[in-house]
Amino acid sequence: MWPGQQPAKGIAEVAFMPADTDQTIRQLCARLCKAGDDSEGRAIVGKLRAAIAEHLRRAKSSLGTQASVIRMMDPENPEAQ
Repeated sequence: MWPGQQPAKGIAEVAFMPADTDQTIRQLCARLCKAGDDSEGRAIVGKLRAAIAEHLRRAKSSLGTQASVIRMMDPENPEAQ
């Protein structure tokens, strides 16, 4: 929801994507910059790829949920209440 906006009657608040994946990605990037050898770097890159994939999955899910709620709130939508 936007600041100052009241939830529409019968519509649950949209769950926004948590920032924990952002923090994980930042931490892994910092570790990668400090990696001592190639094998350590490869291990970190594998974890970084997995964290980025999870971040994208959550972002897509969040955007899909938000789009659904916006459609439900649209006064021009015949299915909106």
